[in-house]
Amino acid sequence: LCATAWAGNGYTGSRLFTFNVHPASSLTAFPNLISGTYAEFADMAHGGYVQHTTTLNGQTVPADLIFTSDSAGTELLSWEVESWNNTTGAIVAWVRSDRSSSADTLVYAWVGKSSVTSYQCTASATWDTSYKGVWLMPNGITPSAIDSTANANNGTFEGSPNPPASAGKMGGAIRFYGRATRHIMLPLP
Repeated sequence: LCATAWAGNGYTGSRLFTFNVHPASSLTAFPNLISGTYAEFADMAHGGYVQHTTTLNGQTVPADLIFTSDSAGTELLSWEVESWNNTTGAIVAWVRSDRSSSADTLVYAWVGKSSVTSYQCTASATWDTSYKGVWLMPNGITPSAIDSTANANNGTFEGSPNPPASAGKMGGAIRFYGRATRHIMLPLP
């Protein structure tokens, strides 16, 4: 994954993410991970371009950050912001796009547009119907068992005390300490 900055189409800033060729085969509607710290993804009070925020799955995320499949910024992809730091621009986001076995996949991020004040896609569309549930555990501070898919298989924590959140490999995680009495209860199908 590499990134290059440029600007255009009414947004203050933008960034190109290049996903290398998937050598085994093409992938359709694949949730690609974008994870890193990008100064332009911070809010304006901290030197970035994000002008508006909104709430997604109980956390604050940029409203005027979009991901597209084209360099003009008009072909919206589906994405879900798992975590975002407004002061540094650190972000973990899942962006759905096809992956080719013969050419690199380009994903364009656009940020900072005063007229964009709400989330511009349906985050659950990032995960197609083959996913029965996706639980991201986003922030490493407050445990969450919210299902990111359209299935809404939201869980509840069982046991006492609730399992603590902690830092994970890609965002947050939950520690269960191997105790069978602490778990996430999911709804019956």
